[in-house]
Amino acid sequence: IPQMSPLLWFNLFMMFSITMIMINQIMFFSFNNKTIKMKKK
Repeated sequence: IPQMSPLLWFNLFMMFSITMIMINQIMFFSFNNKTIKMKKK
């Protein structure tokens, strides 16, 4: 296993956190849309 540099680890961590935030935003947005549609009925 080649030793990974701290900068590479940091980049991986940043990408992972950004993807998690994006997924959370999408999930929250879709959940809000569903609740709004349910309230209108």
